[in-house]
Amino acid sequence: VLTLAVVAGCQSAGDGGQDATGAPVAAAPPVLDPATLAMERARRVQDAWALLDAGDVAGAQAVRDGLAGNGLELLDAGLALGRGDIDAAAETVRSLGASAVTGNLRFALLRADVAAARGDHAAAVAGLIAFDARAASDVLALGRAIWRHGTRVQGYRLADLGSRAGSVAERAWWRFLQTYNEALTPARQRTLWSGWRQGHPDHPAALARPSGLDERGPQRIAVLLPLSGPLANAGERVRDGFLAGYYEAGPPTQSIVFHDTGAAPVDALYEEAMADGADAIVGPLSKENVARMWDLDPILPTVTLNTIATPAAAAGTPRLVQFALAVEDEGRALARRLGVDGRRRILVFRTRADWSERAAVALETNLPDGVELVDTGVFPDVKEVTSVVGEALGIEESQARQTALARLFPGVEVAFTARRRADVHAVVALLDGAHADSLAAALRFHYAAGLPVYGSSQALRDGARGLEGMRVCDMPWRLYPSALKAALQDPFPAMADTAESLFAFGVDAFRIVNRLSWLAGSREHRIMGASGTLGLGPDGLVQREPAWAVVRGGDFQPLLPGRPLR
Repeated sequence: VLTLAVVAGCQSAGDGGQDATGAPVAAAPPVLDPATLAMERARRVQDAWALLDAGDVAGAQAVRDGLAGNGLELLDAGLALGRGDIDAAAETVRSLGASAVTGNLRFALLRADVAAARGDHAAAVAGLIAFDARAASDVLALGRAIWRHGTRVQGYRLADLGSRAGSVAERAWWRFLQTYNEALTPARQRTLWSGWRQGHPDHPAALARPSGLDERGPQRIAVLLPLSGPLANAGERVRDGFLAGYYEAGPPTQSIVFHDTGAAPVDALYEEAMADGADAIVGPLSKENVARMWDLDPILPTVTLNTIATPAAAAGTPRLVQFALAVEDEGRALARRLGVDGRRRILVFRTRADWSERAAVALETNLPDGVELVDTGVFPDVKEVTSVVGEALGIEESQARQTALARLFPGVEVAFTARRRADVHAVVALLDGAHADSLAAALRFHYAAGLPVYGSSQALRDGARGLEGMRVCDMPWRLYPSALKAALQDPFPAMADTAESLFAFGVDAFRIVNRLSWLAGSREHRIMGASGTLGLGPDGLVQREPAWAVVRGGDFQPLLPGRPLR
């Protein structure tokens, strides 16, 4: 009987069995040894990272919620960055300390992503270059990350970092990134990388191949521009920039045919381009003609040189990309910069001009969490600037308090100085040159000369002489030294006139049409252009990130990303 009882007991342990009343008993869960538990936990952490890398923040968070215990700080920082909470991610990276990067590629990549989220891609690259990768897989992952961030660093900055590099390997990275970024086509980049790899066979850059080198680009490009009629001057400047890019790209391998939209309708020119065997189209330039091109629904890859705000355009199409020097790009850039610089409460001053209103809307709708627009002052004309600024700064209320005190104590001399409101951290100037100069004078008059002022490129159109200390966003060609710009000045003297922006626009149109497939492959892909850092959004619009500088002595001093002046 005892033996039978033991056997029955053993059986119940295996299949659950029954209790004394005959009811079934659930089987006990298997007991896993600590090593197995640790492996399972590590696997789930890797699953969370994989989801995060794929952009599935919610899925990664769900996996994280099922994990307990310590050692998850790095994953939490990655999740915070995925949610857009840059400050929380940065604080965790700081708390983990520099020692955490030793041998930990995941930490190095996250630290670089935090720096990039704050706009400092150079710092991201510097940290990655310093990482000592040993495993072949780590070398490849590291190289890909360096290419991703390095292609978003301005040329002048790469040159400076290369001159101050602490090692031969670091110097090689910076100098080759500068040369690579300035190349205008994938063909030129392939040639540069192949030659550089032969001279540096053991360098990490030679082991991690940049993405996009296999793109061949179009062989016959039809460019639709107004070369006669009222828009001819603008069309000629864009044409010159496009040709400058073409000739600077290296030995000609493409056929470029220009079609005059001032002399024939877009429909006819499109059919003509198709008949000529074009495999890509650039243009047209006017909004009216861009709208017509949309209606045609071209089967060829097309880069229009303006944008239209219609439901059809908003939906986007893989074949048709819209590129423009839009003030909305600057409004969005101003919003991002205010957040990175920690300006929590802002005043905006604008005019009634259409571009100023559109920039203000883009700014307000893109303000990051924690940045509040406390008031907007609208200048009817230059004569009203001082009064509008005084009202927005609360000077009239301060003066009203002085009047009230004088009435309370008649005959008593009260020492009083009007004070501006103290809850404003920065001013945004969406103004042309004349209004921007008047704003600077009005801020000094109203005891607000110390407030940081951020301005759009329109403030610089009449020069920067009266804008001392203003932080401005504009195209890199206006603000920074450029080897490409210097190389083009002699053969294209018109580049230096007032239409310089249109020339740069043409250069970038040439870049984009040669990189369309690569840009469409990932929202992280970027081109360092003459008009800004260029990427392609899901709506088919080219996203342009302007450059930043601060006005010093009437000239421009580069303003490093993520490092506000106090």
